[in-house]
Amino acid sequence: MFENDLYLTFSFLAILIFGIPHGAFDASIAITIKNHGENNFNSPLRRVPHLILSSPFLYYLSFLIIYLSLAFLTVIAWISWPFICLMIFLLISGIHFGRGDSNGISDNLDYLNSVFVHGGLSVIVIPFAHPEDVSLLFNILSKDSSEFILPIINNLMYVWVACLAFHCYLRFKNKKRRIRVLEIAIMLCIISTVPPVASFVVYFCFLHSPRHTLKVWTLISGSQKKKNIIITTTLITIVTWIMSGYGIYFLNEIDGFFKATIQIIFIGLAALTVPHMILIDYLLSRSLPINQNVR
Repeated sequence: MFENDLYLTFSFLAILIFGIPHGAFDASIAITIKNHGENNFNSPLRRVPHLILSSPFLYYLSFLIIYLSLAFLTVIAWISWPFICLMIFLLISGIHFGRGDSNGISDNLDYLNSVFVHGGLSVIVIPFAHPEDVSLLFNILSKDSSEFILPIINNLMYVWVACLAFHCYLRFKNKKRRIRVLEIAIMLCIISTVPPVASFVVYFCFLHSPRHTLKVWTLISGSQKKKNIIITTTLITIVTWIMSGYGIYFLNEIDGFFKATIQIIFIGLAALTVPHMILIDYLLSRSLPINQNVR
């Protein structure tokens, strides 16, 4: 078992330092969506009242209210229906991670297969490789949920292996994309030898986050001052750090450090993933010019 306070502390700090900042770009992404969306007929922003779009202050305020409300409602929903929310979180996390690691693939079948393979690293392979530890995690997040979820994951593992074989075949046909197979091979080695939370931290902080950060920076840096992006992202990151620290302090008094840290890491990520996915995977992709494909 991995019930070790020092190990969890390092994992939590790694997520705060290397993982959270990539999501803090969301405020700057919202401004990019506004800048491009106003001139894009297909943008969802076309349905936003002109009064809000015409005022930078009202637009930014509306964004913050909606974003934080979605995060808050996600936490409330998890408290009320933990099992359903855990299932949804695993699903949307796999989709989001998979999409983020499948950039530049134009063929639809290849793209969908790549999304499943890359997304499955964190939500299928890690639980399959560490059933006892992950069972403890799932039961902390949703009581007795592991009895239902782990058998599903075990069956999905067979599908994942088949899709991985197809993915490797397609990647080796394209010399430029063989590096993705190496990434998966390295992650499989890490997952097989490192506890589950640490495996997730390596994937989230050192594969997903850097790739996402570079992609987003490329998309937004041309429409805003780089100094403003850095300042906004830094401020939001610091606020998130403070709130996370307070959350652990508060929950530690109720459930102890171990459970408190697990809840903050995963329920906190779920709360941020919902608005983050809406922003990245829906609004941004429909607001940019056609030649700036976020896929």
